Amino acid sequence: MELERFSVEATHLFSHIYGESAWFAWISAGNESRFLAPERQRPCSTEERFFLLQQTQTFTNEPFSLPTSHSFFNYSKATANVRWLFQVIQSEQIQVLIAIPADKSAFVSLTASFLKEKHREWQWRIQAGELIERQQQHISTLEQKLQATTSASDQRLMRLLTQWKRSQPVEVLLPPDFHTVLDASLTEHELIQQLNNALRLAQFTQPTASVINLNHTHVSPLKPAVHNEAPRILSPNQRAVLLLDKYEAAGRTAHHNGLVVNGKTIAEHMQPSISPPAITDALKKHRKGITLALEEFPEKWELLRKYLKPVKQLNEQAFFKNSYTQLSD
Repeated sequence: MELERFSVEATHLFSHIYGESAWFAWISAGNESRFLAPERQRPCSTEERFFLLQQTQTFTNEPFSLPTSHSFFNYSKATANVRWLFQVIQSEQIQVLIAIPADKSAFVSLTASFLKEKHREWQWRIQAGELIERQQQHISTLEQKLQATTSASDQRLMRLLTQWKRSQPVEVLLPPDFHTVLDASLTEHELIQQLNNALRLAQFTQPTASVINLNHTHVSPLKPAVHNEAPRILSPNQRAVLLLDKYEAAGRTAHHNGLVVNGKTIAEHMQPSISPPAITDALKKHRKGITLALEEFPEKWELLRKYLKPVKQLNEQAFFKNSYTQLSD
């Protein structure tokens, strides 16, 4: 079926190239083969399949002629007084043999090029169609899963409502679709809390009613619990690490922009920018923590160790200290 549809496009292509001139073509893909002509296409006969197989097995890029005594002229309806030129065109999964009048030989290479391009486009269209089909199947599967999940969720909410109503000291009337207003992502405890809040509101607005009518408007979203988290106190070493990380990031930006890495350029590239003296003061204030951080993370802050003078000095001191300790041991 795919070859039959592609044959229609190939027929349009050949007719466009050769106009009113006669031409014939045989196209094969897998176990399918078809004969093409300007006004028709059909499955190949046994003789044509053999003829096509014979020519494609002796594939050549060059056009060729057949002697007038060839069996092709016996079973084909080729015009006897026309000298025919044949060309085999191979394009991945298809083989094509086209016959054209010899005076149209200049169009052979153009025909091969256009046909291969048309077949590539056809393959992409098939793949696009398969992709759309897979996507539709995926969407259908998701819809089925969603429907199943929704059904299970609805059943859970309705069971919860039934149990909750039975546990109330007053009679509560609910509309049939009341469960749809509830948030299925809430826990059972949260849902019961939400229902209790809705009931209290309904009782307040219906103070004399012996039966409470509860509807969607009584349900309010639960307010998230507020957690007051105490600010985390950083150790001197942690503050030093954060400080060095910020300075190193600013230094990398300056270095990337082709600038010398120093206190001035680091200060300019901080977010927000600060003054160079502020960097010096911060380094002095956290001198001890910076020294410990440089020793603890020898692979970090490469630019600062190399270019920023205060850090460079502390790094060298730490290096000599470690070297002396190792020699003493």
